[in-house]
Amino acid sequence: MPNGVAHQLAGVCTGIGVCLLDKKSEASPVINPVTSAMIGGICGKLPDLLEPAIHPNHRQFFHSVALLGTMTYSLKRIYDWEPETDLKKVLRSVLIIGGTAYVGHLVLDSLTKKSLPTIGKL
Repeated sequence: MPNGVAHQLAGVCTGIGVCLLDKKSEASPVINPVTSAMIGGICGKLPDLLEPAIHPNHRQFFHSVALLGTMTYSLKRIYDWEPETDLKKVLRSVLIIGGTAYVGHLVLDSLTKKSLPTIGKL
């Protein structure tokens, strides 16, 4: 079962990978592998900060298949977005890195015995 360190490490790797592969983020000097790793590391652990693993059935809405699908669709829309200002370019990169790290967390959790609830409780 992935723990907090595994989720954070996966987020760091995701952040670096997205930074290096997303050609649209190259225009921003703010988004580099170091900042991307930090964003990915934080967002890779975010689901467990929103719903702490204090009991075996802690996974609810923020760990759900419904949110996974919604975030995947949103990430595609953000990826296709063509921002015009530098600030919006940075925002686009941060959203893609953070969202991809969050989705990575959910994918790792979906591979466990408990998996993910369909919708969960808010």
